[in-house]
Amino acid sequence: MTFFPGNAGLIRANAHELRTEATRFDATSEQVAGIVLNEWDTDAGVAARRARRTMAGDLAAAHSAYDRCAGALETFADGLERLEEGYRQAAQALELATARSAAGGGFFDPDLLVENLRFSTTRSDLIDEYPALARTAEAEIVAAANEAAAHGGGGPFQTQVFPSDWGDEGVLDRKVPLDGEVDLSDAGLDPLLIKQGGAGDCWYIAALISIADSPGGADFIRDHMEWDEEKQGYWVTLYFPDGSPGKYFVDSVYADGAGQGRVNWASVYEAALVQHEGGEDDINGGYSDNAFEIITGGDASRGGTDVDKMRDALEDGKPVAVSTDSERKVLWVEWGGAPTVDAQVENPPGVWTSTEIDIVDGHAYSVVDVDDDGNVFVVNPWGPGNSSDGGGVIKLSEEEFERAFSKQSIGSPL
Repeated sequence: MTFFPGNAGLIRANAHELRTEATRFDATSEQVAGIVLNEWDTDAGVAARRARRTMAGDLAAAHSAYDRCAGALETFADGLERLEEGYRQAAQALELATARSAAGGGFFDPDLLVENLRFSTTRSDLIDEYPALARTAEAEIVAAANEAAAHGGGGPFQTQVFPSDWGDEGVLDRKVPLDGEVDLSDAGLDPLLIKQGGAGDCWYIAALISIADSPGGADFIRDHMEWDEEKQGYWVTLYFPDGSPGKYFVDSVYADGAGQGRVNWASVYEAALVQHEGGEDDINGGYSDNAFEIITGGDASRGGTDVDKMRDALEDGKPVAVSTDSERKVLWVEWGGAPTVDAQVENPPGVWTSTEIDIVDGHAYSVVDVDDDGNVFVVNPWGPGNSSDGGGVIKLSEEEFERAFSKQSIGSPL
């Protein structure tokens, strides 16, 4: 169970890969520097010696850059593990205090109150520390990558070596240009391939997943993304609160947004939302009913979770999403967030395996089905390979669903 974005083990593996590459650069630099060309006195010889010195210098600089990036990754992994351990210890202490209080049978337990206050303070301090840790690591990595690029270093300097989900606002500052039309086939519109990225727009991405999964959703998306061959971009139609449409031209998407650097239909829709809302910071936080109205122009509603209402809505072709609270309360003290639940995941297709899932607090999920037994099938917009549930469809009993989620949003049929 993890509490903060990022996988320390994967980050360390990437750091090791970079150090291995740095060692190769260092060895090659020494070999190039050791080449003897002194007896070649022609102009070509002079040029060859100059090229040798330049090559050796470039290789040495690349070694330094790779080594620097590896160090930044290792420092981030150390910090991430320290935050995880601090959170885990505080949570365990609260769990023990809660168990002692329940065994005592008392309504008011001063020890439990103190432990709640201690946990709340520790949690707040750790959460406040994470963005600074991530920003420091990211700045060092970007500087190292730029240094490597200036000297011709490539190799493993790809997006996968960087810790994902930095957890701070302002991540939408690097863009990827569109290179032709995106895949709008049924396979390309597969909602399970969507990956939220670093922006706080889960409310919007979850809504996109629900719309893509609903009857007529794929055709709706195609109809609202108009390719401009001359300008090499898309005109995306979104809607204002009065239901009137607005068109937004998108010829680049956010590298750290939906799609994680891979241009797809969801990243195009996200770039259009930034324009619609007025800026990158204005898409952080919201509810999916607002997203349904922005995307479709139809009416939407929000309320407490009701499994029967969700089932009826899905049967009527309406998109549905749910959200978790940021905090829960014990007595009057806020603590924790959404719980760990007993769930089932589909892996391989058609085979459901029981497991525990860390439901994310303060987060939106898409609802793709509710069966006759009350089981609810949800999708985390963090997408494939995420640190919470690994991606894909999550099956929850009605009891576990109600324990984890507090609000539902229902849109209009398409």
